[in-house]
Amino acid sequence: MICCRGTAEEAMAALRTRRARLKLTVKEAKTRRCRGPDAPFHLLGYTLGRCYSPKTGESYRGVQPSAQKLQGLTRKLSAQTARRWRWLDVDERVGRRNQLLRGWAN
Repeated sequence: MICCRGTAEEAMAALRTRRARLKLTVKEAKTRRCRGPDAPFHLLGYTLGRCYSPKTGESYRGVQPSAQKLQGLTRKLSAQTARRWRWLDVDERVGRRNQLLRGWAN
């Protein structure tokens, strides 16, 4: 990921020179250009893009968990609240859910 204020061509040229100097490879087919917060992009399970403040309604550049990661968390929570776990003690069930949520939040 490269964030720049100049043109994308300048950034790509700088990337190519650094990449050659460090002997790294970048898949050009996977590389895409996007325009700041107007075009959100996904990176390592997060979506970077435009967010809105719940208090003021103003927009800002922010990070949110991606929709796929949230669906995975929802699936895990749904599995833990299924009827098959009713035989467990309430404290045990709450402890397992808290462990899942705490790990996910961290």
